[in-house]
Amino acid sequence: MIKKLSQNLINILGYNIIQIDEIEKIINDTNKLSGLDRLKISKKLIKKYPNIPFFYLIAAESLHWQCDPEKFEYFNKYGEIRQAWLKENNLEQLNLDFIWNGMFTGSLGNHFPVESLINARRTKLIKNKNFFSVIGKKNKPRNYKLYQMFKKYINFIEDNHISSSISGLEKILTLPLGFCVPLEKECPYLDLASNVTQNELVKQNKNINIFEKNDLLLNSAADNFKKFAIDKNSWFVTLHMREPYYRGENAFNTTEDWRNTNINTYLKAIQYIISKGGYVFRMGDKNSTPLPSIEGLVDYAHSELKSEEMDVYLGSRNKFCIASSSGYYHIPMFFGNPVLFTNSPLFIEYYGLREHDFYIPRMIKNDHENKIINFKEFSNKYNSIRTSKDHFGKSNISVIENSEDEILHSVKEINESLDNKKFEETKLQTKFKNIISMNTSDYLINGIIPKANISSYFADKYKELIN
Repeated sequence: MIKKLSQNLINILGYNIIQIDEIEKIINDTNKLSGLDRLKISKKLIKKYPNIPFFYLIAAESLHWQCDPEKFEYFNKYGEIRQAWLKENNLEQLNLDFIWNGMFTGSLGNHFPVESLINARRTKLIKNKNFFSVIGKKNKPRNYKLYQMFKKYINFIEDNHISSSISGLEKILTLPLGFCVPLEKECPYLDLASNVTQNELVKQNKNINIFEKNDLLLNSAADNFKKFAIDKNSWFVTLHMREPYYRGENAFNTTEDWRNTNINTYLKAIQYIISKGGYVFRMGDKNSTPLPSIEGLVDYAHSELKSEEMDVYLGSRNKFCIASSSGYYHIPMFFGNPVLFTNSPLFIEYYGLREHDFYIPRMIKNDHENKIINFKEFSNKYNSIRTSKDHFGKSNISVIENSEDEILHSVKEINESLDNKKFEETKLQTKFKNIISMNTSDYLINGIIPKANISSYFADKYKELIN
């Protein structure tokens, strides 16, 4: 594949981007700026270079960090200009895109948009391109077993010599998967890209999962799983809650308390699962808060059997995953397993959920008016995209964590729906989706469909915010 790539580069005539060095310098200088200064300069550069896609991307990224919904317009414009620019410079003939290696060496959640990109290719929402990622020898994948499994779809370049020889091409053809997924007709933000590609998979009657549970790469983990002394016919649930104990973050320096959780509020739900004959594997970092010793609960985060391969194996085999706004829950999703998504005030994440998933948001409150914001406002383009502690504060918005009972009843609901193998929406659950549908046009992407069900207990508790 690498030899073919090199030959394609040699064969392409007319590949001549005279301004690339100049533009790269401008990009580097612009990226040294921050906040509104970066946004202001990028918009000036767009006027000066209207056919160069990178400046639209810088503007979109800047708007993203400002929590400004104008970003959706700029992501789409970036995608449109990028396609024209690739064609004009004969780069379209290469039939390839690069994926930044940080999508595989960074946080687990970084793999999520790669799944959307793969599914876009599977459903022909993009052309049948080859995907490359320059890993090199020094970079360590975040989860090596997951990295091996992605080799089914991605060409990883591990040779340092080849990596350096194509670095110039990599810079201009790397997709901005940390923000959006460029498709043929639009360029949706991450969770929206997942929604669009999942909808297309269902329409084309294709599997929603990109990995198989019986993958031979997980055989040794299957053997090690026996050491937990759990009956092979028993079922289990994975539980992963975001806490401020990862990569130097702690309770004093965290800027993510709007999505951090209190693991103790999940204990009632854990006891319920165990009472029904299930086991609970608490996932996470070794610095996570230790859980009490409960028969049927495996505090796997502190287990001697914890490994990268076992992380993947457990996600592939769980009945469902109880999750919050953190990366692990994407692993069960890659295998087509259901998720109960809890405690997130960032509504746009809802669109990344699938039809068999359940949802209980962390509601937001307007402190100035002393009232909880209704679902129509909660799901609009202004309230759904806050990604920083500062922007909650500046908007006089506080968050309301899920209660023990909200979590417990939601766990009961997803468990019973899976046992019954069918689910009938209540009137409030249907109305919730109808309200959300009224706001989907805000995101400037066609075909967005609300998929996951809000917990009926939660919907009933906040019914005045739905009606």
